[in-house]
Amino acid sequence: MGRRAMGYEERLETGSGSIWARRCWEEIKGREGVKGSRWEEERKDFYKERGVAVEWVKRRREEGREIRGEIEERDKEVQQQERFERVQKSRWNKWYKEIGKIGLPRYLREGRKEERMIRIARFRLGNEMREGRFWEGEEKRRCRICEGEEESWEHVVEVCMGGGEMGGREGIRGILKDDGRGDGWMKRLQERRREVEGRRGGDGRRRTD
Repeated sequence: MGRRAMGYEERLETGSGSIWARRCWEEIKGREGVKGSRWEEERKDFYKERGVAVEWVKRRREEGREIRGEIEERDKEVQQQERFERVQKSRWNKWYKEIGKIGLPRYLREGRKEERMIRIARFRLGNEMREGRFWEGEEKRRCRICEGEEESWEHVVEVCMGGGEMGGREGIRGILKDDGRGDGWMKRLQERRREVEGRRGGDGRRRTD
């Protein structure tokens, strides 16, 4: 049972739908609570995952109250939780495990320039550091500035960008906070990379993405 089925069920409860559909619905309702009913089990599981009981749904409908909007809102919360848990288990971006949280990040809620939002998202999601590309060889994970070590947050912040107040784990967390305060640092890093890669291109050295 999914959201579409829930909506259909709700329409039948209010008398909508064909006469045959309503008769089938009355037959299904007559089997509520019957042990071994697959439909009943799926229905219970659907509502249970969203933190509500079938009895609560039935009572609300008897009171003539709309439940679809509330269930859909809870469904969104469940999906957010599932996405968050997948990220927490991911090998791709270890830092998001420390700074990520459920819900829309503040920098997206503010709705500023698209370029800024994309830049912050790329850094927060791990796209701007090569250390998480475990499927690639060591050479392709090297720092784009010095080419001496793996391009990790710790290396880039402390060695190639000079550390300072942005150094250490707390400094990195500050850069990645969802309020977007680290955007200036991110922009400087991107400019530094372009500058270094431009010099290498002028020297005829091989450039990698």
